[in-house]
Amino acid sequence: MKILAVDLGGTHATCALVEGTRILARETVSLSESASLRAAFVAIHSFDPELLVYGGGVMKSANAILPFLQEYVQKNAWTPWGTVGVRAAQLGNDAALLGVVPLFEQELSFVR
Repeated sequence: MKILAVDLGGTHATCALVEGTRILARETVSLSESASLRAAFVAIHSFDPELLVYGGGVMKSANAILPFLQEYVQKNAWTPWGTVGVRAAQLGNDAALLGVVPLFEQELSFVR
């Protein structure tokens, strides 16, 4: 399963595309409010994830944000197999800290 994890900060988003334990891509981008919607749309059509996982401080308002994001994805994104799911990260703000460990290990493997 391909999962696109998105950590939304106040002025930026850090994204990682993950399949199993492999990190396929990662990027940090600056964004405005409307840019996060476009980013989700572009990510779905570029990477074909089954699930978008959003984290970061903004997810304290997940009850207001996630239904809006899911509706936007359902109306605007097309996949031949169905609808991409939209969820909040279960680890909350700790997700980025825990996610950096495999990235760090991956970087170390290149040095060895």
